[in-house]
Amino acid sequence: MKAGLGLAGAGAAGLLPLDAEAAFRVRVAPPASLYRVTQLGYKKEILANGIANHAVGKFPNQDCPASIRATLARYLVDSYPSGNSYATPVNGWIFGIARSGVPFDPTGPFWSNTPGNVWQFEVMSTVARPYLGLDGNNAHVQPNGEYHYHGIPQALIATLQRTNVGKTPLHLGWAADGFPIYGPWGYSDPMDPNSPVLLMKPSCRLKAGKRPAGAPKGNFDGSFVQDYEFVPGSGDLDACNGRYGHVSETPGVAYQYHYYITESFPFVPRFYWGTPDSTFYHPRPGQDAIPSPLLNVGY
Repeated sequence: MKAGLGLAGAGAAGLLPLDAEAAFRVRVAPPASLYRVTQLGYKKEILANGIANHAVGKFPNQDCPASIRATLARYLVDSYPSGNSYATPVNGWIFGIARSGVPFDPTGPFWSNTPGNVWQFEVMSTVARPYLGLDGNNAHVQPNGEYHYHGIPQALIATLQRTNVGKTPLHLGWAADGFPIYGPWGYSDPMDPNSPVLLMKPSCRLKAGKRPAGAPKGNFDGSFVQDYEFVPGSGDLDACNGRYGHVSETPGVAYQYHYYITESFPFVPRFYWGTPDSTFYHPRPGQDAIPSPLLNVGY
């Protein structure tokens, strides 16, 4: 605490006694959540600070030692996005930004980051999750204080449902390529907004058998992202965890490609259908991101 704040009881060095300083910290309100969208020609500018507009878990905690800090970020997305003929891996980037001002960032620590032999821990798995300190929003905190989602943000869902009663498709945010993000419900007929609403089912499944030589030892059990494979037609969504259909949040656009945050893998999409904007770039986590209880997994 710096001198010159005019607080009663400050010592000669301008520092509060420890008990008074702790009380002062409690009285200071956390930063307000920031999520602001501005139309800039063919782009949307999204300003966010990563402070959620809903309840979050306790941080730091035993398995996530970082505290949440405001992290001001400026994202740009295409206002009129178009898809490609190929899917682009998220590859450590931020997938998108939620309407709560919090990023969707599905990337977990890497067991192996060697080209041709990449194995990434699945944060939402029963093996990794217990050691990563996720809260009820399937979120935790980066070392720099950035709070981010790895799955369905339950408190954001609850907040949105207060104004959109019932289990209806909820617009959760924007992906890095400009397409909207929904979840976890969608129309049973994507082209008919009057059709029943269902939980969206991804088209991914666990591979069968044992992992190959050079990979983490053991069976394909969901501990790693690479334990899963895409099976066309086995669910409601494509390889990017999205589909084309009715949307409601884009003025003048009734039908558009859009993504889903889902209850099962991949939870947050791992591929972009369009071209992500560079403002969503995020470096991959290094080996030091692996919690110590996971260091021996797969050996």
